Amino acid sequence: MRIAIVGATGLVGRKTIQVLEQKNIKAEYVFFASKKSKGKKITFQNKQYIVKQLCQQTIKKCNANYVLFCASASVACEYVHKFIETGATVIDFSSEFRKTNAPLVVPEINIKKTKNQKLICNPNCSSIGAVVFLHQIHKKFGLEKLLISTYQAVSGAGKNALDDLYSKSSKLKKFDYQIKDNLLCYIGDLDKNKYSTEEQKMSYEIKKILQDDDIKVSATCVRVPISVCHGETIWFKTKSPCDLKQIQNALKKTKGVKVFDTYPHFPMPLECKNQDDVFVGRLREDQDDKNCFWAYIVSDNLRKGASSNAVQILEYLIKGKKNEGI
Repeated sequence: MRIAIVGATGLVGRKTIQVLEQKNIKAEYVFFASKKSKGKKITFQNKQYIVKQLCQQTIKKCNANYVLFCASASVACEYVHKFIETGATVIDFSSEFRKTNAPLVVPEINIKKTKNQKLICNPNCSSIGAVVFLHQIHKKFGLEKLLISTYQAVSGAGKNALDDLYSKSSKLKKFDYQIKDNLLCYIGDLDKNKYSTEEQKMSYEIKKILQDDDIKVSATCVRVPISVCHGETIWFKTKSPCDLKQIQNALKKTKGVKVFDTYPHFPMPLECKNQDDVFVGRLREDQDDKNCFWAYIVSDNLRKGASSNAVQILEYLIKGKKNEGI
């Protein structure tokens, strides 16, 4: 079995390599990056690898069974199908194919969607946290409406964004304005209705993953000056009558969730960093509306929001292939 990592030297690529090592997934590995990273060395599972430049020739020679594609949408557009043409199954981290027929997968919810698929999409980091928290609530009571505000860490925008956060220089690499000691109330471009790219992603992806186009979803996405872990305030209205106790019981049965809901110990990025669970707290009923509730969640955007989610998918695919061979 051969596994390729595309974008191996980037923030998410490096985190993916770390997760693969922690889970001790044995295979032959090939690491790809852009031309500027060609020749860099990566130590992995006590072995040193040389990073290859991503191009059509190296893809053909790679002959990978699985590809974890940790690169931008434009790079995915150019190269994902070239891997698929060689017989590989690709798990793509970018937004390029999320609105196609390719499944958008969060293993705790819809892992069976991966069956017989050669292209599988990893969702947006904030969408993953929200649906892991919400899916059992949706399953038991239905969801009528969601109002979400996100507080998204700088690492979600890549290495240049972290440089903007920590650099003492006034010259910015990523953001339009200083992020240190500041908040930016948009992530991505704005559409004609003044919703940002990130907000549009969340609305579409939550509906697709939960398989319910009738849910009304509206989000405001804010970039905050911390390095890792996204927070989200979620207001939700259920279709069926329920109370706070029933919501709490549903969360007890939700895989991938940890509840921290005793004052003053609520979810915090400092505790969630390098964790794969979604941390949940501040659960409460809306004071004015029935069947409406508030919650606050935190998840590590580089792990469950990206790398760990994809590696969970990979583990399921590998297990399936092994079972087929029995």
